[in-house]
Amino acid sequence: MILVSSFHVNSWEKYSKRFMESFERYWPKSVKLYAFYHDGDLPEDAPKATNIIYKKLEHEEMLKFKEKYKDKDGGTPYNYRLDAIKFCHKVFAITEMAEELRQTKSKQKWLMWLDADTVTKKKIPLKAIKSWVNPEADVVYLGRTAIDYCESSFLGFNMEHIPAHVLLEDFRGVYLSGELFGYREWHDGFAFERLLRMHRVHGLRTHDLTPDCPDLEAFNSSPLSNYLYHFKGATKEQHAPVRYNHLVEMIGFYKPKTLLETGTWNGERAIQLCMAALQASPEPIFYVGYDLFEDGNKELDDLEFNAKANTAIELVRKKLDRIKELHPRFDYQLHKGDTRETMKHHKVDFAYLDGGHSIETAANDFNNVEGSKVVVMDDYFVEDEAGRIPPDKWQGTNKVYDAHEGRKFLINSPDPVNVGGKISLAVFVGQGEKKPPNMNRTAVPIIVNPVDCVEKEYLFDNIKDNLKLIPKYIEGKFEFHNKKLLIVSGGPSIKDDFEEIRRKQIDGADVVCVKHSYPVLLDAGIVPWACIILDPRPLDGESTHGIVRRTLFKGQSDTIFFVASMTNPEVTEFLLDRGDTIVGWHAFSNASSKLPELQNKMLVTGGTCAAMRAVGLGHTLGYRSFDLYGFDSCVKEPSKEELEILEPETLKPKYLEVGIGGRKFWTTGELLAQAQDFERLVGRHDVDMKLDVFGKGMVPALWENMQAQREMPQNIFSFLAGCRKDIYG
Repeated sequence: MILVSSFHVNSWEKYSKRFMESFERYWPKSVKLYAFYHDGDLPEDAPKATNIIYKKLEHEEMLKFKEKYKDKDGGTPYNYRLDAIKFCHKVFAITEMAEELRQTKSKQKWLMWLDADTVTKKKIPLKAIKSWVNPEADVVYLGRTAIDYCESSFLGFNMEHIPAHVLLEDFRGVYLSGELFGYREWHDGFAFERLLRMHRVHGLRTHDLTPDCPDLEAFNSSPLSNYLYHFKGATKEQHAPVRYNHLVEMIGFYKPKTLLETGTWNGERAIQLCMAALQASPEPIFYVGYDLFEDGNKELDDLEFNAKANTAIELVRKKLDRIKELHPRFDYQLHKGDTRETMKHHKVDFAYLDGGHSIETAANDFNNVEGSKVVVMDDYFVEDEAGRIPPDKWQGTNKVYDAHEGRKFLINSPDPVNVGGKISLAVFVGQGEKKPPNMNRTAVPIIVNPVDCVEKEYLFDNIKDNLKLIPKYIEGKFEFHNKKLLIVSGGPSIKDDFEEIRRKQIDGADVVCVKHSYPVLLDAGIVPWACIILDPRPLDGESTHGIVRRTLFKGQSDTIFFVASMTNPEVTEFLLDRGDTIVGWHAFSNASSKLPELQNKMLVTGGTCAAMRAVGLGHTLGYRSFDLYGFDSCVKEPSKEELEILEPETLKPKYLEVGIGGRKFWTTGELLAQAQDFERLVGRHDVDMKLDVFGKGMVPALWENMQAQREMPQNIFSFLAGCRKDIYG
């Protein structure tokens, strides 16, 4: 079997390099990768492995297609569903490869496609790869029930079967003939699904690796996810480490004239640091770099926890020589070899240690820069949300930091470790030097991992009771339609939008609310079409807003209540007793998905709160146009006393200040989770909906920021204040 992928050279640093390097490291040597690149030259630091074959994608038919239909590029504003140019490269790469196999009468049985925005997490046995294909099938793919076309990031074609060749010929033909532009959508996934359905009628045998995928994340729900992760849409650049931004900030703060780095690797970090130093100071800048370069080997990689491919020292020299050409006041030295043997003692303005991770190497490198003004050690490991952390033998930075008795600081980040854990920067400053900038306000992205707010047994009981109480449930997806859905959350900004909501309702839009906005809308004379209920807690208990839940259901109206099966049955009985119309639905959660009573039931995803879950439910009901109101996700500025309040389980501050596009908002973990649900949903490129956000607060600000940047940036939420040193270091 062989693997095919393609990438735009502009995506190399963003994600394609990561794809290639992880393939080289973890895939069996018996599997060849044909990597097609386009719109530029192959990067100099592309991995050179015997099982990687690079091919420039310049097929004459493809070039003619791109020229003829150059205006079919998603338009303005951009719509990926109508970008035939961007997604045509996959089609021409895989069909060109299939044609080559056919002409050369290759004995390769399987031709597999893998998107270049994937990363291999660990070593893949050949046996596992073979399990992804079915010898009886012509085509293997990743199906999805939440949308009417498959996930095309992975495809497999049986080259021993004629129907697979015929399908691929038609795949290319759909593009060359222009037939594609008669379809609803012009990307490869939609076109491929259409061909699958047509060819099945004529005997094409297909094998779906994810036949029961309840959402759009087919790849990460498939057997491939044991070894690979697919970054899609806005997540493609998630790999860009946040801590490197901190490094650049510190360079600008300290303005060093002499810099040292261990672990120079391909020189990209050296360039970043040196350019920052040149911008920060008019003085001459000198850089010293240490690395194994081409002398590296697998034994040393395993010893030092190195996952990067080795790079020749000459390639790095070329990059640094270019800086010298542009900036005559810059100079450098490079040293090749094991730093335990080659490194001498230096006193520099700024040392960045990112070489070997073993305890011995970390101690050696630190001792050789002791006395420098500022020393930054990468890879101080902390546990991730799952409690994982690299083994002690690779915690060299941790050991140095813990043993050091001088001035030291930790700068946190969410950057993950490939074996589990997260990475912080350890900073050591000499006497008389300033501590790192914004130490108590370090821009650390917040990752909220909400859990079920009650025990799973409690949820199970709620669901079992509601299965008996609720007479009617939503059993499947509705046909999509053109009606607009207004979703009104409980933020205070909705009071400014009553007239607009009322006008849109009169014009034919349906209004859906959550329980906290329900009485507010009724008081304003707006009767919502439906109210979404998700909370599994008791009717007479207090909500997180300090309101007794029963009081939220005041009065009666013509509102339909969509009651999740996990809702407390007290709420269900209360609504039934007063004669309200109730429709049941099943909300996906870690607990509910495992309950036998819900097996083969439709589980609605969408977010951690009722407001975001309303988007998923609305989509299930056939809506594709959404206007969101009251998604403030923030609170008024807390008092000094409130800032001292800690969450009982995490011992972290209850109130957090976050920044979006230069604006600051105070929020809580629960409200922040809502905003992050929004970020994840709207950042995806495969959700077929039109959405707009109104009002004030954090989510509208996030939406504005997204609109300005056209594509959502990663890690948009960051700590700006309120992070206590004794908790966060």
